[in-house]
Amino acid sequence: MIELNLELQIMLDPINDSTRHQFVSYASDKLRLQSLFTWVPFSVVGVSSELHGTSVEDLTRTDLAVNTTHTWECSRYCTFPQELVLRMNYRCEIAHLVLTAKEDRFIPEIDVLIGDGLSGSFLDVDYRRAGTGFNITSSAKQVDTLGIGSFIKIIFKRAPPKTNKNPCGQVGLSLIKVWGQPLGYFKGVVNEATPLYGQADLVDKVLIEMGLPISDDLVKWNHADVDAKSYTYAPVDEETRQTLIDMERQRNRAYKTQDYELLKNLVRDLKIVFEIGNDILKLKRELEISVGREDFDSAIEQRNKLRRLEIKRDQFDALYETSRYEDMIALPGLSDEQLRKMQEDEQAALHAKMLLEHQMTLQEQEERLRQQELDRLRMLEQQRTEDMLRMQKLQQQQMQQQNQMQIVDDEEEEEKRRKRAEEARLRKEKAEEKKRRLKETMANNNQESETERAERERNIRGGDPLEYNDGDADLEPYLKPHLASAGGNVEKLGLEALRRALNDGTLLVVGVKLWSALHSDTWRHREAASQAFLEFLNSPILPKYEGKSKKLFLAACDVAQQAMRDKLLQIYFIGLKMLQTAMKPPICGDDIPHKLILTTVKPFIQILKEKIEELNFRARDLSLEAMLNIFRHPAMDIKLLIDSIMDFVDKGGPAPDKAPWRIVLARCEILMYAIREFGINPRSWDWHVVFHKLVAPSLNNANPDVRLLAIEIVKIMYKIVGQEVRELVQEIGLKANLLQNIMKELNKTDGQGGAGTTKYMTGSIIEGAKGLEQIPEAQDEDAEAIRRSQMSLKGGATALANSASKTELQNVRKSSNSPTKDNVRASQDKVATSQELMRQSQNKNSSQEMLRQSKNNGEMLRASGGSQKDLSPSPVRASQTQLSPQKSGSNLNKSLNGGAQPPVSQKSGEKLGSAMAGSQK
Repeated sequence: MIELNLELQIMLDPINDSTRHQFVSYASDKLRLQSLFTWVPFSVVGVSSELHGTSVEDLTRTDLAVNTTHTWECSRYCTFPQELVLRMNYRCEIAHLVLTAKEDRFIPEIDVLIGDGLSGSFLDVDYRRAGTGFNITSSAKQVDTLGIGSFIKIIFKRAPPKTNKNPCGQVGLSLIKVWGQPLGYFKGVVNEATPLYGQADLVDKVLIEMGLPISDDLVKWNHADVDAKSYTYAPVDEETRQTLIDMERQRNRAYKTQDYELLKNLVRDLKIVFEIGNDILKLKRELEISVGREDFDSAIEQRNKLRRLEIKRDQFDALYETSRYEDMIALPGLSDEQLRKMQEDEQAALHAKMLLEHQMTLQEQEERLRQQELDRLRMLEQQRTEDMLRMQKLQQQQMQQQNQMQIVDDEEEEEKRRKRAEEARLRKEKAEEKKRRLKETMANNNQESETERAERERNIRGGDPLEYNDGDADLEPYLKPHLASAGGNVEKLGLEALRRALNDGTLLVVGVKLWSALHSDTWRHREAASQAFLEFLNSPILPKYEGKSKKLFLAACDVAQQAMRDKLLQIYFIGLKMLQTAMKPPICGDDIPHKLILTTVKPFIQILKEKIEELNFRARDLSLEAMLNIFRHPAMDIKLLIDSIMDFVDKGGPAPDKAPWRIVLARCEILMYAIREFGINPRSWDWHVVFHKLVAPSLNNANPDVRLLAIEIVKIMYKIVGQEVRELVQEIGLKANLLQNIMKELNKTDGQGGAGTTKYMTGSIIEGAKGLEQIPEAQDEDAEAIRRSQMSLKGGATALANSASKTELQNVRKSSNSPTKDNVRASQDKVATSQELMRQSQNKNSSQEMLRQSKNNGEMLRASGGSQKDLSPSPVRASQTQLSPQKSGSNLNKSLNGGAQPPVSQKSGEKLGSAMAGSQK
């Protein structure tokens, strides 16, 4: 009613300022759209950086659920501020944004800018600030904005603080949504900050809606200027206008049903069809002008362009099934004669096409064959030419080489002659110079040299050893250059410390100056002293230490221990090299008892163990290698290493599953390499105690590296010991998945996985057997006899090896107490003899070949027709039943000498027989 009164009042009253103001307000209210706020679809058109594995395209999804897999985050080492540019699918009024940060990618502050433009990309748009957001976390947060536009730029102003889970200070988004309402450029909503159009554009639009024609140059139509009402007057041809109207109707239906996928395609295609229609209209006008001017060349070109554009437009009609497409597919009814004629024409065209294709195929084949033949002839000719050129070039090279060699030989001969003459002249001059200098020295400095030499001898022999001794004289050539490069003065060590070193015998070997520099507060002096002593050890040994290197060995160990206790790693590494050099001959000679070596080296085990427990990987690896090298020495007992590993368990400390992981990791690593290097010797240490107190608790340690090392130790023990390790693992009470993984590894070790029925035989610990040895099931009596003979032979050989090795090892230990070379050499010969016996006893190839041959003989007799009663017992069964302790040695000797092996002496056969008798008892 109010609207009607206002209209009547406007019609009846004369037009004045108040009436005009009322009319404009009424028109604006009528033109203004109702609120259609919704989630606005968009696409990402620009981003400063993104991390590999994340994609900014994942932010364009339509759901509001937070997704942790499809997210975006900036690169690790990017520079801030970072920018993210969004392009709306249409111009809209933006109310707010909903943002959700990625987990552990906190966003401290953002700026939201809105840009609006009629054309161009996001780089050509002027942006204005629309809002600011702070402290965006993994919970959804709304950032209020105010503005109208088609682009949104989000600026991440600064990086978040670095944390353990975000060490690089990155920002990330898992969700971004835009809330707004779509707007055309002439819907009545005006952005007050930046006007969208000028007054001239508004006048042109009004004139077009009134039906008044205007020039194309005055109105710059584009896809952003039109809407559903203005398509009727859009500058396109009539057919395209009908297509646009039908597509706009489908767009409205998709908007109501929220089919945003179809809506996205329609918005894009509407712009394309609008441009096509505008081009068609212009081409039609240009075609008429060209025909009127009789410019038929331009008319032909314009006609072809027009047809291509119409075909392209018809494709959109077919895609969206517009009314024009329905008219195109509605064909008029055809008569039978017309249909028959069309079919005949199609068949004739198809036949002609097939015939033409066949002819073209034949021509192509002929052309291809002719081209192949030409290529082959060309290649042959080219190859012949290349061969000739290569031969000529080769001949030229040979001639050049011969000439060069002749020239070089002549030059070398001349050079040798010249050098010989020069060397003779130089030798003569040097001899004359030497004679002259000798005469001058004897004439001028003879008295002074004798005085200095006498003073030096007096200082060494009759002087105070706490001031200067033989060690200073021996090490002065090595120490003096290093101290000169280090700089500064070395303060002399206290008398108490020097007396202790003198009582130990170290001071007389290393000298007062080096010992004082080794204990200096300046690290350069300590490094210089360590490096000088290392060079002294690596140089040829002095004559006074040949055959009497005990003092040198003890002094080297003292200096190495002092260097290895230094806090600087470079000095520690020098001490490590000194220790390894001291453990080798000639420093560690035959005159040093094994007990003294064991006592001297024992403190180094604790130092090396502490270094292995540290987190410095280089120091740990070098220390572990040095420890294994030390225990390769014959004087070292592996029990000392095992006791050092188990000290924290034996002293009542925390269990391996509760102890610090780096300590347990170091102990397990030392144990693994020790077992792998030296095996398991039950006479030296009990592996059951180590398994129950260290290996088994380490399987339950929280650190994965400790668990993996424990599993590796179990595998190595299983290879050496056998089935007993598997049973102990099953009795520990581990978790089901861990126990299953360990059993899989053990099955892979002995090849059990997927095998058939097998029997297992436990290997010997001393022999270092491979755990379980598979023996297939026997199917007849001969195979069973073969298996029993194999077991008896292996048991006898094992007992022989155990007894021989035990006796010889005891003899070696007894003989090691005497420091003479003859005893040591005799012990080494005995050990070599015992090892040869073990190798001969473990060789079962010849015995298995003999048993296999006896089985084949029995099968051949049965196949020849002989009865079972007439057959004599097989050699295997006879040797098994008639084996006696007195004849076991000779039988085993015969079985082990299977052709390729050398025969065993009579004395060795008697030893084998006695060992077999003892094993059978």
